[in-house]
Amino acid sequence: MKHSISIFVTIILFSGCAPMDRVLTPVDKKINETKSIYNEIKYDVDESISSINQNIKGLTSDFHESSLSKFFSDEKKIIEYRDENFVKWSKKSTFNSRQLIERYLNKNDIKLNEKDLKVSDKMDILNKFFFNKLKKEYARKFQQKNKKVVFDSFLTDRENINKIDEYKTKLKHWEHEWNINMHETHKKVAKLMLSTLFHTPRIKFISYDPYDEKLYLNIFSRKNKFNQKIYVKVDRDLARKIEKNINYLEPIIYFKFKENKLDLTAVNLIYKKKALFAEFTDETYFRNSSIVFSTDKLSLKEQDVSYSEIVKNIVPPSWYHNLQNKNIGYGQGKDKNDAKNDAYKNIAQNIKVVVNSNFTMTKKVSGSLSTKHLKSDTNVKADDITIENSKVIKVEKKDSIWFVAIEY
Repeated sequence: MKHSISIFVTIILFSGCAPMDRVLTPVDKKINETKSIYNEIKYDVDESISSINQNIKGLTSDFHESSLSKFFSDEKKIIEYRDENFVKWSKKSTFNSRQLIERYLNKNDIKLNEKDLKVSDKMDILNKFFFNKLKKEYARKFQQKNKKVVFDSFLTDRENINKIDEYKTKLKHWEHEWNINMHETHKKVAKLMLSTLFHTPRIKFISYDPYDEKLYLNIFSRKNKFNQKIYVKVDRDLARKIEKNINYLEPIIYFKFKENKLDLTAVNLIYKKKALFAEFTDETYFRNSSIVFSTDKLSLKEQDVSYSEIVKNIVPPSWYHNLQNKNIGYGQGKDKNDAKNDAYKNIAQNIKVVVNSNFTMTKKVSGSLSTKHLKSDTNVKADDITIENSKVIKVEKKDSIWFVAIEY
């Protein structure tokens, strides 16, 4: 008896990997599901910790900008802290704000000109543009480094499934990396927005107070009317030199995120490679701006792939998983209905089947900017699946198995 079992196992092992693949496929599925759950929990914890750390940094930034901290810190450390933690604006970008804004207005059918908008409206439009730009660049980088997986008829079912699970794991990891680095993305967006909207900051001499040794200056932009008064404590000799050589004075303006809003925080002045630390003399409309930065998490769903388990170890029809239209669900089964149900389930995995929708359109006026919003209330159902406006475009029976393609 033992000898017979040994011969049977030997025959299986040396008769090819297909039988073993069928046996191990359910095991692989459980292992991959466990890995996916573990990674989701780990990513959620990492993102929560990252959010807490950013909140702590926000609290500590107030301390670093206090008079006491500046008294005990040297110039180099103050500048290093600001460069690392704040949004830095000191020169113009290569983008044209007027063209970007007018393109947005035309695309959204808003009957206004760029010059008619308030500064806050323009900032909001540029914020959205640069955030979406960075998001698309990140998704494109993912595509370049991770080739999208397609069904390979020369591989076994197990090899196809494992290949796709590896791809999905990479997809989730890249989404996690985007989410955990959201604060740095916001900083890049803000820097691009400020340097595009206001170009290079300029500086103008106002007056000098010889009693308190305060040099009063005005920082302004030639584009979109940025305007902020500051003062810096210098002796009269240096003040006199600065007035005569005002073009040698380079302003660097810093902003920080406070409750997801951009807040004017600090100013450095560079005069012939020497750093001077300025203070604001009064509050302006800009300091109290309420430009909210998006905290949307990135979804790379459009780069996802789906698959269904092979019912039988056979070669599917040539069109199966190879049709050009991307809105297609593939399925297979012992009869035609089973194949359709399998296709509907695969569609549901990707789009979360909507079985009831209500749409309402509202118009919102913010400052001088009028926008339209489309709101949808949807009910999602994944059981007893039916897809409205779907149709079977391919169906074929091969080796007692039905294969179907449904367009939706």
